[in-house]
Amino acid sequence: MFTLPSARGQGIATAIIARAVQFGIDEAAKSGKTAVFSIAVEHDNPAAVGLYKKCGFKTIIKEPWFRDRPRIALLLKYSPTSERSEALVEQIS
Repeated sequence: MFTLPSARGQGIATAIIARAVQFGIDEAAKSGKTAVFSIAVEHDNPAAVGLYKKCGFKTIIKEPWFRDRPRIALLLKYSPTSERSEALVEQIS
């Protein structure tokens, strides 16, 4: 996911994440399950890492990722019990 430079800083990415999280929670609940969310982000992308952490994601592992060039990936998992994640879901309620 990305936003155009001219659209950054307006809360668009946060709103998209909030909607996606709420949709996942609602869909999982329909079948009596709990939603789980994770995302991989390059460690040297502080804007993306900061965005996801602001939305309630926490780094669970850091590992090498070699596709077309050596780099480090962070795997982040959404923690629905954190204050930040509760605030994220409240944004769209």
